[in-house]
Amino acid sequence: MNSSNSSTPSETAAPSTSIYHHKGDKLPLDEIDPALQQVAVAAIEEFAATDRGVVVTCRVREFQRATAGGVLARAAVVQLQPLAAEDVIAFLEDPDPRRRLLWQPVFAKLREDPGGVLGSALSTPLMAGLAKDVYGPRLGVATVVVPDPGELVQFTTRGRSRHG
Repeated sequence: MNSSNSSTPSETAAPSTSIYHHKGDKLPLDEIDPALQQVAVAAIEEFAATDRGVVVTCRVREFQRATAGGVLARAAVVQLQPLAAEDVIAFLEDPDPRRRLLWQPVFAKLREDPGGVLGSALSTPLMAGLAKDVYGPRLGVATVVVPDPGELVQFTTRGRSRHG
C-alpha cells in the first residue's frame, strides 16, 4: 500500500465491527448485530493473520453460526463449564457476619437444588458476578437499606431470574 492511500481495518470496517475499536479488550461477537457478524468475523480473521492476539467472547450457538463459513481456523476455543454450587457460594460469601446471614437462603437453595432455576442462573461467572455486585456491599457507600439477596430464591423461572 502506498502511504497516500493506506487504510487500516478500523477505517474500512463498520465502527461496530472494528476490532481496533476493542483493542486491549474482549470482543463480544454475539453482541454485534447478527447482520454484521460475518463482516466482524472476516475482520477478526484478517487481524489474527498478522499474528496479533485477540480474545473473542461469544455464546456457543452464536459462535457456531458466525463461524459456519470455516473462518477463524487458527482460533483456540475455550468453552466455560457451569460453576459448581459450592464455588458460587464461596465466591458470594461475605466476610461481614450480618451480610453472610442475608445470603443463607440463597446458599441453602443452591445446596438443595444446584441444577434448579437459581443454581442455573448463578452458574455462569457473569451472573455470579452480577449477584455479588447487586447484593454485595458497595465500597465507599454508606446505606441504611441493604439489598437482600434472599429475594433471589423467590424467582421461579429462568427468564425472571436472569432478567429480573
